Amino acid sequence: MRILGVNWLDGYLDETLQAGHVRIKVLRWRTLAPVPDLYFVRERDPRMVLNYVREVGLVTTVRKILSRSRENLRNEKFVSCGFGVVTEAGKGATHSPGDPVHFIAPAHPRCMERVVLPADLTSRSAGAGAAIEPASAIGHIDLDGSFRAPWFTALAGWSPYSGLPIPEEALRLAHEAIPGLLANPGRNRSLPMGNGVVHERLEAKTTSGDTRPSAVLFGLGNYAKTVVLPIVGSALRLECVHEIDPTQIGRSTGNEVAYDSSPFPRDNERYNAIFVAGFHHTHADIAIEAMRRGAAAVVEKPIVTTESQLDRIVEAVQKYQGRLFACFQRRYLAFNAMVRRDLGASDDAPISYHAIVFEVPLPAAHWYRWPNSRSRLVSNGCHWIDHFLFLNDYPAVERHHVYQARDGTLNVSLELANGAVFTMVLTDRGANRVGLQDHVELRTALGTATITNASGYRAERGKRVVRTSSGNRMDPYRQMYGTIARAVAAGSPGDSIASIESSSRTILRLERELAEQLAVSGSEGR
Repeated sequence: MRILGVNWLDGYLDETLQAGHVRIKVLRWRTLAPVPDLYFVRERDPRMVLNYVREVGLVTTVRKILSRSRENLRNEKFVSCGFGVVTEAGKGATHSPGDPVHFIAPAHPRCMERVVLPADLTSRSAGAGAAIEPASAIGHIDLDGSFRAPWFTALAGWSPYSGLPIPEEALRLAHEAIPGLLANPGRNRSLPMGNGVVHERLEAKTTSGDTRPSAVLFGLGNYAKTVVLPIVGSALRLECVHEIDPTQIGRSTGNEVAYDSSPFPRDNERYNAIFVAGFHHTHADIAIEAMRRGAAAVVEKPIVTTESQLDRIVEAVQKYQGRLFACFQRRYLAFNAMVRRDLGASDDAPISYHAIVFEVPLPAAHWYRWPNSRSRLVSNGCHWIDHFLFLNDYPAVERHHVYQARDGTLNVSLELANGAVFTMVLTDRGANRVGLQDHVELRTALGTATITNASGYRAERGKRVVRTSSGNRMDPYRQMYGTIARAVAAGSPGDSIASIESSSRTILRLERELAEQLAVSGSEGR
């Protein structure tokens, strides 16, 4: 498929057609306005580069720079409208192939040869094809800097994955405006169409006699490109990457693995391991399907975003004797093995945990802010809650509390049946020198250990310093994915049901409490 960036370029995958959606052959497209604040876009600052080199090392920093530099087209999303013909309709869609339709594209490239949209974002256009461009070209009207409309803000950046309803009044106004917005043939430029063949999947162009167990990755974000992919190949053979955004995949150029725009495994796909690193609310269903097919499910945090997802995950582990590996990298800190010995604690002694966590402020329209993604407690705070439970071997949680301050800072506390206490301050207020930063204190009756940015360790007991140690903050990621990849290859068991359920239920209880508080404060503010 062809996509317009700086140039009109061929070689991109088509979006995958889903239930309730239609695929449209575009005949006319008007780019209305850019959608701001969808993604993290780093400024080009040598000081920040140097900070990252010192913190994570040269190789990881270079990977991050290369990954971000290749996301320019992904970052450029626009609200557009257009006219075209439906060529395919998903199950339950309200249009049929051959229908002429107007459409709104709320977060898409500057122009696309074909577009897949929920049917609700389209309207049948009787007789609209009387004065259209020839079928061999798309009539494109680019940005003119003067577009203003009351419905734009409500629709800009909307995604069917968000959990937000389509604003009906804004949609009505948009559909009323489309014919006038497209009626400017004098400003059109023609963009030639390709051969019209739809490709939702691109097979690898090379074959290999590699006998390592096979793997697939769902979600090709910056984290997957810079952390997951460089490590899993130590023991597994990556066969395919699934990514719903064709601009994130890029153009096909002699790829060594297959690429697929489907958000879910296709019926004929079989792998030894399925790595899941996409939108948070999609993790559980892909993991369950992986286990149903006999594959190991390797799932980025959070494992689940709802109680019903957790119930189904636990059921799947039991039903299919499934192997699920949770990617909480703090379980793999080298310092974990030192704590009890350094603090003079027995194997069953409680370890209290106190964390101050700074996370990078989210762009205003980032997908972490979607209702389906839940709060920052689920998205990021889960790491420190899980680490606390892990260090205490997952005892029952007897007390829990969460409070959100007016500036958005979260204060969380837990008390376990073994007497261990947890507190966490989670905030995005502070210096953004090297991204996420955290300071953790672990306490027993006899000693204190501190862990800073997952790379510095200091243990004190009585009147003396027992140990200091340091490492690269990326070490636990390397240890985690290397360990999991080897476990998958060896057929070793996944994480215990107790660890999956204890960690996830605790996080979801806190999330429910936070949601109830916000609902009350919201109603009181009206």
